[in-house]
Amino acid sequence: MENTTVNRGWGSYLFAAERSPSTTQVMMEAPHPVTDFNSQQIAYTIFTGAYPAVAALLVSGVERTFGPNGQTDMAHRTQSVFETAHEAFTKFGSVVIQIHGFDAFTHATEPLVVLSDGDGGINGALQAIASNLEAANLSVGIFDGFTHEKLGAQKNIQGRYARAFGAGFVHSEISSIVVYNDTLITQYENSLTRSILNNFGFPAYQIDIKIPIIALGIMSFFFVAGYRLSKTKPDLPKGSITGTRKGSDSTSSFQKNRDAGSETFQVTLWGRSFCDPRARTLKKPLDSYSASEEKYREVAKLLDCLYSRPNS
Repeated sequence: MENTTVNRGWGSYLFAAERSPSTTQVMMEAPHPVTDFNSQQIAYTIFTGAYPAVAALLVSGVERTFGPNGQTDMAHRTQSVFETAHEAFTKFGSVVIQIHGFDAFTHATEPLVVLSDGDGGINGALQAIASNLEAANLSVGIFDGFTHEKLGAQKNIQGRYARAFGAGFVHSEISSIVVYNDTLITQYENSLTRSILNNFGFPAYQIDIKIPIIALGIMSFFFVAGYRLSKTKPDLPKGSITGTRKGSDSTSSFQKNRDAGSETFQVTLWGRSFCDPRARTLKKPLDSYSASEEKYREVAKLLDCLYSRPNS
């Protein structure tokens, strides 16, 4: 961890020499090395496995149990080199993943991994990591403010700072069952590495080929149905048309009856026959009609066909 001739407990801080291809800055942290079941080695494995997608690895230089009153617990100290480094590199939109471990015997009812953002909420990185862990058949619990409360990291100083500055914080507690099982710890490390390399996207699940086929069929049905329904409204209004002719003047009144009401149209004939285009002008109906002026002309043409005779 640190040169044996220097015992300040400042820790180890590694940074990627290459620029990350991801737009999300990711940091790995291990504030409780050794005490939390080799958490610093787990964090280092993920850091190198996802390189250069992880920008930095922060490891405390002292075990949490050295101080009698928590002076060496870097996850709960506001004044430390570890916290200073955390604040220096935590930015809006970045993701901080902190590795911890718990005793499976002491917490016998807990799943293999417990994730938390520190305040009972959830962020995209946490959700993506949980999905990848579950895809690797590792049981996962998420602190929601009530369940897994003892492992929820509610007083974690780095988590509070990250949330305050709009960064995603993922506090990961790993059961000792996983830590001391080569297969399980490899699955854990690979799941987190995969989450980081995929920019915290969700794992690809096997999709039944019938699902997109059924979806396409439903979309096609509604498309055809919508097209057919749009053609149920022809240019000419539907309904029966009745007319009365006034011989005293040059105007005839025609009424269009519909199921939902009626409309009256007035056609001026100017003493000519209905079929003479020059003898036809159409005025607005007495009742409003939600059609264009062109539709009124079409109605007039229809009336011409029905009542084509000279004006008397």
